[in-house]
Amino acid sequence: MNIILTGFMGTGKTLIGKMLSERLSYKYIDIDTIIEEREKMPIVDIFKEKGEGYFRNVESNIIRETISQANKSVISVGGGAVLRKMNVDVMKKNGIIVLLAATPEVIYERLKCDTTRPLLKVNNPKEKIVSLLSTRNAYYYDSCNLIVSTNNRTPEDIVEEIILKLEIKWTEFREGGVEGCLQQKK
Repeated sequence: MNIILTGFMGTGKTLIGKMLSERLSYKYIDIDTIIEEREKMPIVDIFKEKGEGYFRNVESNIIRETISQANKSVISVGGGAVLRKMNVDVMKKNGIIVLLAATPEVIYERLKCDTTRPLLKVNNPKEKIVSLLSTRNAYYYDSCNLIVSTNNRTPEDIVEEIILKLEIKWTEFREGGVEGCLQQKK
């Protein structure tokens, strides 16, 4: 079983992913890191030099290649990965999708000094966060199997909640089959 972490930028996917993988003795895979290694440049430069469309195509290819071959891995995907149905299909087929959620205010506080976020290189980044979340939230919530809030919580607490919810989900899966398990979001 793979555990795939989705959510908006700044929700903690990388930190939580690393901690969760260590706790479960799973491999940790960061899709954004693979993109930067393959493209030999930071994501902010890919956006600037080649555009978001190019980036999304590379991201989809790497998601398909990486996730379909992964096993017993915690995988962090970029915040916009769920916008493409083909990405969600690959994730659903190969793992349990955990949405890390946070409010726009919390996300802004976490990212206000981060210069590596190409979509936030605007005059009013807080407004951009609200706008992007209003567009993406339906995709996040529709694609996930579990939802965990990261608002004002320690990473350790978040990891514990994910593990507990995964144990419950795994029990539901064994008792009720795939459809019953994957349709519930608690």
